[in-house]
Amino acid sequence: MSNHHHALLMRQWFFIALIIQLFSSCSPTASTHDSTTQTASILQPTYDAHGGLDAWQTFKGLEFDYISERGEASDTQHIITDLQTRKELIRSSSARIGFDGRDYWKTMLDSTVNNTDPKFVINLQFYFFAMPFVLADPGVRLESLGKKKIGQQDYDAVKVTFGDSIGVAPRDQYILYLDEVSKRLSALLYSVTYFNPDNAEKYSALVYTDWQEIEGILLPQKIGRRNWLEDQQVMGSSKGTKIFENVRLMTEEPKTELFNSH
Repeated sequence: MSNHHHALLMRQWFFIALIIQLFSSCSPTASTHDSTTQTASILQPTYDAHGGLDAWQTFKGLEFDYISERGEASDTQHIITDLQTRKELIRSSSARIGFDGRDYWKTMLDSTVNNTDPKFVINLQFYFFAMPFVLADPGVRLESLGKKKIGQQDYDAVKVTFGDSIGVAPRDQYILYLDEVSKRLSALLYSVTYFNPDNAEKYSALVYTDWQEIEGILLPQKIGRRNWLEDQQVMGSSKGTKIFENVRLMTEEPKTELFNSH
């Protein structure tokens, strides 16, 4: 083969390889991203608006009082969570409930209140409280829904789903409504599938109304619980309020014995 024909053949292969590369780079990809690899593309502005994901991940433990108000009734829990392992201790006047990293347990202090499922309540309030940072967990899938309205107000919306083996209720779904300007979390739709997997798209709503800054991290002080009217895409009647007080972020890991059965 002459040098001329060899050079011509090499140029042809080069152009074919270039075309293949261009087509492969332009091929459509799914809009759903696993947060372990693509979280920055969707939620990075929101993490930044709440104090920064890197800053959040320097903390090893979280402690707070959770007060649930429903009408005239209220209930208070003291919650300690290991941010690395998600071990947790929940103390209230009626029970001690915990997760030691392997087993879920409860010790009832009030025999008239014994219907609590420890596997369901562990990390439940922590998860709502630690939004949006918990969405950087492995196995969390994020999908941008673009602009969505609640009533007449526009928000940036992000849908959250989970891998098949993630958590105790992997079919749960969330939709985050983010303020267009501040990028902060404004509202959250959530479904509860722990007791019934068919409830994956039956949403209730939380409205994040008041914030507190703890160690440079923006965390909720008050969250409104609301009914969600799916057909109208608006908030319905109030179902009560979640209040978070005496919040402490810890740079040292909580002691393991805290989470053992008492």
